[in-house]
Amino acid sequence: MGTSSVHSRWLIERRGPVTSVTTAGDFDAAAINRVIERARSLPSIAAAYVGVGPVSTVADLSSVPTMTTATVATAFADVLASSIAHPSGMFLFSSGGTTAQPRHTLVPGEMSVRALTNGWSPFRSTDVVLNTFDAGRGWAIHYLTNSITVACGATCIAHGRLQADEMAPQFDLWQRLGLSAIAGTPTTLEAVLQHFHLRGEAMPLRTILWTGEPWTANGLELLKRYAADLEVWSMYGSTESWAVGVNTPGCSQNSYHMIDGIFAEIDGADRLLVTSYATQGGLVLRYVVGDRAAIEPCACGRPGVVLLGRADHRIKIFGSLFDAEAIVRTAAGCAGVAAAQLVLDTRTDGRRRVQISVVVPTGSNREVEADVLRAVLAANRDLDALVTHSTETIDVVRVSALHINQRTGKTPSVFRPAAD
Repeated sequence: MGTSSVHSRWLIERRGPVTSVTTAGDFDAAAINRVIERARSLPSIAAAYVGVGPVSTVADLSSVPTMTTATVATAFADVLASSIAHPSGMFLFSSGGTTAQPRHTLVPGEMSVRALTNGWSPFRSTDVVLNTFDAGRGWAIHYLTNSITVACGATCIAHGRLQADEMAPQFDLWQRLGLSAIAGTPTTLEAVLQHFHLRGEAMPLRTILWTGEPWTANGLELLKRYAADLEVWSMYGSTESWAVGVNTPGCSQNSYHMIDGIFAEIDGADRLLVTSYATQGGLVLRYVVGDRAAIEPCACGRPGVVLLGRADHRIKIFGSLFDAEAIVRTAAGCAGVAAAQLVLDTRTDGRRRVQISVVVPTGSNREVEADVLRAVLAANRDLDALVTHSTETIDVVRVSALHINQRTGKTPSVFRPAAD
């Protein structure tokens, strides 16, 4: 066990002034030029790179087109064909699927584990690690976690997603086997922490490793409860970029350090762009990850890429665009609410049904529905006007649990039943 003063740093939002630095990772002009040449060799996107490069400075990057999920999807068939023509052993993973259609990526067989674990080692060689990331269906993180565990010299229980009714009997068994660490999404880890909290038992774990989604306020409270006994580690990436950054128990919350071979930029709109120097696998060249970010001091003493939220979480409700995450944050921030979720479905009459699902703390009988609706409408005047002056309605419903994406084990802010 480390000291609580070190472990609890992760739970503190460390927001200093934004520095003048707008990049993270080592800038390697030669490596970037090789990636540009690779992009130019792909027929589907070659035209966009005619006359681009070579680059010699960071400033030159402004002339290099950015890549989006659409660019990656367009180029994927060419990337796959090139990989097959020059075989080196690849995984084809299909990830995403929480709020959109699953997307594909190619990852070298080594899965960047050497770069990830260079100076970042979440597990000790004596650890027994429970991997609760869902396995199969093309989702990558389960297999990456297995490899990270082995690279750390630890022992992995490659269980897959942990169901609520498994916790009591399985944890008794795993504790006898010396279980000391667990890896999973915040949705799963929050359920595990809640399990031990309700049983009134001491936390038997030393380490947790998480990724995939933000923590809820309730999850963060549970983490604080066990902060003295837990080391919290994390990694960050996306389907298209693969893993690009890591966070340690000594880091600030949501602050990540780029791994070897990754270069990051923050553009004028605070969007995070990443470039991978890899010459195999997916093509990642100034890829727009979809998150807003800033480079700020981290509690560990190094500048870190601090995630500030999604770049655009607007969705269409009753014909107008609204910030879905802001609606969910407002609802979850109301007194007596432990967690919230926006549910979008189509009624039998073809109209859009909008529901704000709320979970209240265990044992609470507090009526929160009216307060939540008032708070959401007060924070979104345009939405208030739509509801007031039309036949459209928003329902606030108390539920025992939020919807979980059965494929990824995550709890999305916005749930569309037909897409799960």
